[in-house]
Amino acid sequence: MAAVQSILAETLPGPTPSIALNGATEPTTMHIDRPSSSPVMVNESTFGSTPAKGDSRIVVIVYGPGQEHIVSVFAEVLGTPCRTRNGFEEVSSEDSGFVVGVAANEAKGDVAARNRNLVVAINTHCVNLGMPPDTQLSTHCDYEFLYTESPFFRRDLARFISFTLGQINYHEALMAKPRTYFISTTFPDVHAALPNIDILTVGADAVEIRVDLLREPLGDGSYSEVPSLSYVGEQVMLLRQRTELPIIFTTRCVRENGRFPMDKPELYYEYLYRAIQWGVEYIDVELWLPEEIRKKLHEQRGNSRIMSAFHDFSGNFRWPSAYAQEVFQRSIPYADIIKMIAIINEHNENFELEYFRSKMRAEYPNAPPFSAVNMGEVGQFSRTLNPVFTPITHPLLPLIAAPGQLSAAEINAALSLLGQLPRKRIYGINSSSSRNATPQAPFYEKCINELGLPHQFAVVERHPNNPRSLETWCNQKHFGGAYLNPGLPHNALTKISPFFAGLNGGNGPILTEAARVIGVVDTIVVQSE
Repeated sequence: MAAVQSILAETLPGPTPSIALNGATEPTTMHIDRPSSSPVMVNESTFGSTPAKGDSRIVVIVYGPGQEHIVSVFAEVLGTPCRTRNGFEEVSSEDSGFVVGVAANEAKGDVAARNRNLVVAINTHCVNLGMPPDTQLSTHCDYEFLYTESPFFRRDLARFISFTLGQINYHEALMAKPRTYFISTTFPDVHAALPNIDILTVGADAVEIRVDLLREPLGDGSYSEVPSLSYVGEQVMLLRQRTELPIIFTTRCVRENGRFPMDKPELYYEYLYRAIQWGVEYIDVELWLPEEIRKKLHEQRGNSRIMSAFHDFSGNFRWPSAYAQEVFQRSIPYADIIKMIAIINEHNENFELEYFRSKMRAEYPNAPPFSAVNMGEVGQFSRTLNPVFTPITHPLLPLIAAPGQLSAAEINAALSLLGQLPRKRIYGINSSSSRNATPQAPFYEKCINELGLPHQFAVVERHPNNPRSLETWCNQKHFGGAYLNPGLPHNALTKISPFFAGLNGGNGPILTEAARVIGVVDTIVVQSE
């Protein structure tokens, strides 16, 4: 159980201590108004950068009968005017700066022959219509947006279009974190996960949809051996509507603890490429697939990222072996993340994995990020050491995706015992004017406890007209972050407080795009370099 302390303290006056930030000697940066747990990294650059321009081709929206309005919604989200054409052959450079709409029945005639250097084609399909998307359009368009007429429709569209057109990208932000985790939804139907999705994903950086575990009901009461693309598409759509976390799309084969058949490699390509078209952030590509398929997916991945996956359940895999290094080498060319997972028999094999990890980092410094854990109870120790996309589970899941998986709380508890997760002090900094506002402290307490974090949380009160009073808490040695209620103008912090003005070499705190636009910050995060 995390140490949580809610107190109400008066503002502590006095000058700022003349010591280094947090009492530390290493350089420290402070980020104000950090994004949510689903970190958005734009232009694959640094925290606080502005959105990239992205794909500059003409966006052509293919719409179905009675769905003409979708074109104008795309245009509004992109901030451009729109117009319609009678087919792709009518789209020319004169349409630059417009979102162009083409009716589905007209698009089918020339979508395959379109000028791919001029236009990016997005097939749109409303699942409320009760029929699957047109296969021809799904196959030949660059992307496909599945949607329902819901209150959050515009939000989902904005996320889809900004990712597929390259205006935002999650990958670099996630890889910059010291540790990342993903949780697998092992439900046969995503609907079953939705009521608890916010609880299930606490502490996760991404959420995996196990396509091979989905069970599509048939009319006779049985289930399809392999769920159809239309069914899978709706499942992905439902998951995207309920979480802002990046999605990992996985089709695990029977040999690697999954249910997808191995006798049809082309089936994997069909599903994985469609996931790219749906704007899924990560696709899991198993290493046993033919190189031709892995290469093709890598070339066609767009803004999606590929996790090259290798699993060994035999119990005979050895990390010091030449075969292990061969697997790593084979994974490099067509991967953005290399994932290797094996069953082990003895505890010392966890240390062999760590030696292998260190060796690969030294011998292949330009290789993709490496995620590797050992399965089974004896391999659980390795899950506390793996820094990249450690798979986690949760008590509310119907089954564990792999033997030996731990929850985020269990991993954090182990890290704390090992001294790898130092206790920090986190504050809810209120002013007297916000006493009657909806309290945020219970939310933070619940999150800290749910994640098994060792941090201490306290609610304190600052003087409403003196932003400089924040220095008392923010300049403590073990300060780990704070929320401000109400928020403060960021220029007031740097103008009045020498402490905040002197951060980051005198440049002040790094601001997110949202903080720059609205001029107010309400969250402070400290990161040591």
